[in-house]
Amino acid sequence: MLTISAAEVDQALTFPGLVETLRTAFRDGAVQPVRHHHTIERPDGEASTLLLMPAWTDFNAAGTSAGGHIGVKIVTVSPDNNAIGKPAVMGLYLLLDGTTGEPEALIDGQRLTQWRTACASALAASYLARKDASRLLILGAGALSTFLAKAHSAVRPITAIRIWNRTPANAEKVAAGLRTEGLPASAAEDLDAELSEADIVSSATITTQPLVRGALLKPGAHVDLVGGFTPTMRESDDDAIRRARVFVDTRA
Repeated sequence: MLTISAAEVDQALTFPGLVETLRTAFRDGAVQPVRHHHTIERPDGEASTLLLMPAWTDFNAAGTSAGGHIGVKIVTVSPDNNAIGKPAVMGLYLLLDGTTGEPEALIDGQRLTQWRTACASALAASYLARKDASRLLILGAGALSTFLAKAHSAVRPITAIRIWNRTPANAEKVAAGLRTEGLPASAAEDLDAELSEADIVSSATITTQPLVRGALLKPGAHVDLVGGFTPTMRESDDDAIRRARVFVDTRA
């Protein structure tokens, strides 16, 4: 069985390439049961969440199980990790042979999630954002923010990347890292002003208080909400939803 590290995931993938691979994968389809959510209560901190996400090749549609796969991603989300300098999201992906069930690979799930989430967002933008969308606003300065910036830049002519975070120093840290890679990134302070100017808003937070105010969005803006995963998390307000056409990649 292969063990594939985060560094090896980075070496194997490119943003344009993964966007196109996902485009084909979404068209071909797969069997994807509703993921399992388990809340892990703690007496000494905020609760964590355990997510189990299985999927497998649609063997009946393919007419054979040969060459197919079964996979499951195991992810934990621990909000208190941020206070100790660790990512909130941790995980592993187990890939199995579709015929025998034999384990084939154990992949760094955190890195795989970052690549897949960002490129799925960019794939959506390739259909839904205006062709000339050039100003990208990213809400949140976690590990996913740099991946979102690079993925969206692979599908649209982005000339300005603005990073907003409740802690401005964290936004500047992300922006500085992107600038070292040649991307036009800078930290943002006035969220309302940024929302009114953005062509694409990509939000990767676990906030329960809406950050994206629909009344501020300019006509034609594309809003990408990727952070929330429970009914109590809200990245946008009701106005944003009422004004929008809503698209999802999976319906529960």
